[in-house]
Amino acid sequence: MLLYDAHSHQTSVENSVMVPNMERAGIRAVVCITPDEEAGRLSAMREKGLTLVFKGLHPSNLKGGLEIRGEDGIGEIGMDPSYEADMAFQRRIFESQLEIAERRNEPVSIHSRGATSLVLSALSSYRLNGVLLHWFDGTESDFEQAVQHGYYIGAGPPLIYNKRIRKNLKAHQHGLLLLETDAPVFYGPLNVTSSQLLIASVYFAAANSLKLDFNDFADDEARAFLGYIGSKQGQIRQ
Repeated sequence: MLLYDAHSHQTSVENSVMVPNMERAGIRAVVCITPDEEAGRLSAMREKGLTLVFKGLHPSNLKGGLEIRGEDGIGEIGMDPSYEADMAFQRRIFESQLEIAERRNEPVSIHSRGATSLVLSALSSYRLNGVLLHWFDGTESDFEQAVQHGYYIGAGPPLIYNKRIRKNLKAHQHGLLLLETDAPVFYGPLNVTSSQLLIASVYFAAANSLKLDFNDFADDEARAFLGYIGSKQGQIRQ
């Protein structure tokens, strides 16, 4: 059985620790980096088929351009009114990256906090294969629109302690739920800074909330994750 972390970032944990731990736990992950970060330290995990590497300009830092050099997808990209750049500029940069994803036929991981309706509006102009709305916080109307378009809904460790977040679990019935850690993030109620290894606890919380057998739920999540990454499936060790 494999567990899939659909959205995370590089952590400070050394490969000598993460690689054997991910192998023993049966964890596979998408790791998002920025153009300022090097994917080199992820090479051991990529070579072993443990990770896919996405690259993108996050709305918190839109300086420079995006050059893809063999990465597996585009992300974390998107829009967020809490950041310094004005929304018109954010949208231009976001759409320029969606164009790259469309042209390269690559999955995307999207940040949409406080801007879900704007993000959905922008997405409607592109033919994309594999769209994850990471840490989804949109309205019910946004949710219905996202599901209608076949976009995946991301949910993370707050599922363990926050009942409000569990409303997003209804994406499971559409085959569009993806679980994530967003590592490395400090989760106060859990008193832990996450690594990709925390995904097992997220799986248990989700399966328990949905009242599903854990193994059956994990199988459902595997199908969803592999559907999301599409043509990149061969790069993840099964």
